[in-house]
Amino acid sequence: MAIARLSTGEVFAHYSDINEITKPLQVGKFSLPASARQKIAGLQKPLTSQGAECILDVLDPNADSIMQREGFEFQYRRVGCYVPPETRGGQCSFTTLEEGAADVNVETMSEDELAAYLMPHNVHAHDWHFTFSGTIIKGIQLDDDLQAVVYVTPGEWIRLSPAVLNWPIFAFGTPVIGLSYFDRMPGADGEFDMSLHPDHSVIDSMKF
Repeated sequence: MAIARLSTGEVFAHYSDINEITKPLQVGKFSLPASARQKIAGLQKPLTSQGAECILDVLDPNADSIMQREGFEFQYRRVGCYVPPETRGGQCSFTTLEEGAADVNVETMSEDELAAYLMPHNVHAHDWHFTFSGTIIKGIQLDDDLQAVVYVTPGEWIRLSPAVLNWPIFAFGTPVIGLSYFDRMPGADGEFDMSLHPDHSVIDSMKF
């Protein structure tokens, strides 16, 4: 169940309420039956190329129509898996499989490297993420100095735009697996252009 937690202490759990408060960020749900969840739970993490293909196999066939209904046309998609460190200060890993790629790309990060990755930013793309395992967590800046943290669980999606100033949050525990769609292609390095905001102040309670 998606949740939006505000810096005022208020908590919202209905899609319509969350979407009204966090727009243009939006959340919703898609079909992820128990059989698919069981198959995903048994996948090796970090994901192998076979595991990443499994995510595409269990994807709700209505996912495309969900995006089309909202006027979202994608040019690029990739499967991603974040595996948290086993201990505080340890290394985490990111695994991605780009559509059409023969094998996954695995990148490890130290705690310091991850901290830099979590810097508040705007991505210069419209992106839509379907959650298959773990929880996708985004901190976002709202109007009037208000901030929020949005939690999206398996069977739910989150949609962002270049207007959303956000900071990803990664928790310890279950690996996070998602399928991400973008309305444009990444650069030659596989990354999207971003505007970074290193001096943007994030309220302590909005960091988890």
